[in-house]
Amino acid sequence: MERKAVFFDIDGTLYNTSIGVPESAVQGIRELKKNGHLAFISTGRARAMIPQELVDLGFDGVLAACGTYVEYEGSVIYNIDLEKNISDNAVDTLKKHNIFCVLEGQDYLYMDEGEDFDGDKFSVKAFKKNSVIK
Repeated sequence: MERKAVFFDIDGTLYNTSIGVPESAVQGIRELKKNGHLAFISTGRARAMIPQELVDLGFDGVLAACGTYVEYEGSVIYNIDLEKNISDNAVDTLKKHNIFCVLEGQDYLYMDEGEDFDGDKFSVKAFKKNSVIK
């Protein structure tokens, strides 16, 4: 049999914030791996928003941030960050128009001190404390 890579979305499909990951899905991932295939999380979320306990279910890697971040066997093999001048310009423009923004990164999410964010528990946990955008 030919080895294949299988990609799993997490939000509302593999993972549900109310119930977590169904045991049937965990068993399916184990069976997939037992048959010699690779399993990857594929999500639009930033890597900082993906709980390690999901990765630890046996995934070989992670495609995150709409494809701008790729991790394989625990190593980052591809990562594109915005250039500082581009992110500074975007933040300045958003602030000028009083638009709340969150910058997403590999390890943390960033926002101004004093701002409130009512995200899911993994998003909130990922925030870098006392960080100020720009």
